[in-house]
Amino acid sequence: MRRGGGIEAAGPLASLRWMLCLVLAALFLSAAPGTGVAATNHPFQGTITGEKIGLFEQFKDACGVTTDSAGDIYVADYYQNRVAVFNSKEEFLTMITGISPLDSGGVAAIDGPCDLAVDSAGNLYVNDYHRDVVRFVPAVYPPAKGTAYGPKETIDTAHPTGVAVDPASGDVYVDERTSVALYKAPVLPGDVPAQRIGVGNLVDGYGVAVSSFPGAGEYPSTAGFVYVADAATNSVKVYNPAGDLVNPVDVIEGEATPRAGFKSLVDTDLAIDPGDGHLYLADNLHPHFESPEAIVYEFSSKGNYRGQLPNPAAEGEPSFLRDGEPSGIAVGAGGRIYITSGNFENAAVFVFGPAPAVPTHALSVTKTGPGTGSVASSPPGLRCGSACEGEFEQTANVTLFATPDRGSRLAGFSGCDQKLTPNSCTVAMGVDHAVTAEFEPAPQETLTVAKAGPGAGTVASLPTGIECGGSCSDDFDEGSTVTLTATAAAGSRLAAWSGCDSQPTANSCKVTMAAARGVTARFEALPGEEEVVVNPGPGRAPIPTVGLPAPTPPAGLRIGRATVKGATATLRVTVPRPGQLSASGRGLRSAAVTTFRAGETTLSLRLTGAGRRALARAKRHKLAVKVTVAFAPFDEGATLRAAKAVTFKQGGRKR
Repeated sequence: MRRGGGIEAAGPLASLRWMLCLVLAALFLSAAPGTGVAATNHPFQGTITGEKIGLFEQFKDACGVTTDSAGDIYVADYYQNRVAVFNSKEEFLTMITGISPLDSGGVAAIDGPCDLAVDSAGNLYVNDYHRDVVRFVPAVYPPAKGTAYGPKETIDTAHPTGVAVDPASGDVYVDERTSVALYKAPVLPGDVPAQRIGVGNLVDGYGVAVSSFPGAGEYPSTAGFVYVADAATNSVKVYNPAGDLVNPVDVIEGEATPRAGFKSLVDTDLAIDPGDGHLYLADNLHPHFESPEAIVYEFSSKGNYRGQLPNPAAEGEPSFLRDGEPSGIAVGAGGRIYITSGNFENAAVFVFGPAPAVPTHALSVTKTGPGTGSVASSPPGLRCGSACEGEFEQTANVTLFATPDRGSRLAGFSGCDQKLTPNSCTVAMGVDHAVTAEFEPAPQETLTVAKAGPGAGTVASLPTGIECGGSCSDDFDEGSTVTLTATAAAGSRLAAWSGCDSQPTANSCKVTMAAARGVTARFEALPGEEEVVVNPGPGRAPIPTVGLPAPTPPAGLRIGRATVKGATATLRVTVPRPGQLSASGRGLRSAAVTTFRAGETTLSLRLTGAGRRALARAKRHKLAVKVTVAFAPFDEGATLRAAKAVTFKQGGRKR
């Protein structure tokens, strides 16, 4: 994550910090896996920090990492505009800054390096973040202590977000957001792409990786397959350029992970293990945590979920990977995995060893019948579309859970080892399993809601279906429980419910749909006020209201002041009635809040990774963002919109 902040002193304090970090890491990694977390068992082997360069010098954001065929490790140091090279023993070899006599005033030719790739000749490709891909050629290869690299050669200027090299052919792949550009080897400055992959299919690509897995046993070869993360769809798209340049052969959406999907693939990175074809992918902005906030998922060459790194306790919360936007991942010799972590005072590369080989078996679930529904597994790992499949360790006992869609019910499982409940069963994964889940239509009963009394308000249901005003009647599954919630309008209050089975709160009631049901919500005017009718003019219907003998029409949407703190802000907004309030803007994360009454409310605004990078580079470290606010009222009135410029300010010391 590109953001400013104070830079703590290096040296003994930094060493103490890292000792504490390693202790915490060991505790997380030694803890028993939490419920439902698949263990990939990659042993934690230590860290590579800027202090290994000498002079007790920390990385100031290890933004990218790659390895070469000699086992050397290359680490992008984003804020210090350089790439550090270490040998396979993690001993510092040399520094690449791109400084050349041809550069005016000796200015560094690298500016914000992140994604890296190395070809078989040792040529280093650097993605200067979101601007271009440049190349540096070593004087000798493999690099030795103090090896010099030549001046930069520009390869691609299409504002790319990732670069990869096919180890077999030497071809270079550059992620240009809406397509992947393929440069055929030998690549020369000034070359144009020989092919473009994913045109018309890829929307917002981040990172790119190329497989060289030759296949083994039941796992077919994926050599030449191109993997790219699409942040617009929160999925990984897998292309086989030898067969189809546009349509992916697979789309990995993360539905088999413990979180049932990816949270944010903006500024992610991904890598492929050439030994087994496994995919490693960083999911950024881990929910509910600011720091740590990244998790790295592992998938088999078939796209099936296999686990996550590191292997922490309690559903992977927290991992000890910090500030994972962007994240860098590389798979080196012997299956060692390198993952970047941190920003400024905590930046490093975490190193994991290969996981021991564990036999797995396949589990497939076919959904049949005229009804519909979904099937999930514990531990996670079941990847479902029209059918479901997954890979589980042979010692695992997997529980399957069926969740019928509304209007359907589970008729039954077949192929399980044991039935647990009407909607669940277990299978022992000592062998491959094929299970069938049959869904059938469920009987329906009608729930009708009436509103009574001189007051005003709305009633909504969970499951959804009733929203008054709107529909006040809908069908629900027989035997299901429906929760109704009343929201009084301004100047009114909910007086009473009738027809409910129970009332867990004053404003809600529950109804069991054993038969057709009817419920009434009575609203009354607040004490001391009475309903009056306003004549809005000729040809228009009278407007009922409460109190205010000469009321004015409802006020519009008003934006107040913004309180800014670095890359975040709190915006005050006044709304005329209950509804959904949202905010959007370039470089701004989408924000939304539901308000159940008229008056002032607040929206929390936060810059995206790209927005924070723009803030870091902005003049005087101030960035003005046009924030568009939209308000959709519950009463189905027209959506209201307004705009305001909010100026974000970089906090801490400047780069």
